[in-house]
Amino acid sequence: MALQDQPVEVRGPTILRDVLAFEVLPARPQGTLAQKAQVKVDYVLVNPRTQTPFAGIVLSSRSYGRDRRRPLTPATEAAGAQRAIVTVLHLNPAQLADAPAIQAALKPYLP
Repeated sequence: MALQDQPVEVRGPTILRDVLAFEVLPARPQGTLAQKAQVKVDYVLVNPRTQTPFAGIVLSSRSYGRDRRRPLTPATEAAGAQRAIVTVLHLNPAQLADAPAIQAALKPYLP
């Protein structure tokens, strides 16, 4: 709902295969770029026109790690065909209390 007015398609748990991942962690907000064979994300943001994933969201917190409350029954996306760079954001769900908080966290990464 927080992204309903944005030109983006939000999909559930996904495994991105063969991707250049720009990982943004709370401890490293400047991010790091690395080739990854696979990246498991809780949500993937996709360009609706090209069907290319451009961002993945991993729900995690410092004390708990990956949020395991959601069962991971992922789909698989082959993001490497165009060698797209996919931003992988590690976000703390406790800090995303409402739609404006989600919008603020994702705004720098939206097209």
